[in-house]
Amino acid sequence: MVAKAVLGKAYPEVDRFLDWPYKILGPRHRVLFHDLKTTPAMVTLLTGDVRKGMAAAVHILLDKTFSKRTR
Repeated sequence: MVAKAVLGKAYPEVDRFLDWPYKILGPRHRVLFHDLKTTPAMVTLLTGDVRKGMAAAVHILLDKTFSKRTR
């Protein structure tokens, strides 16, 4: 929702990619793929789409801002 407001389009595939470890790690899943310094660049390189990298950054910032436990 927020990515759509910020970027003009939702990127649910980015959200699914960043959050898939939840199935195994539960709330601690953010130890993977939630590094603001590297993950947006990784997503951009893997997809070839800078907007998907920006969507990853939005996702991570929201998680860090609104989650009680980010690690």
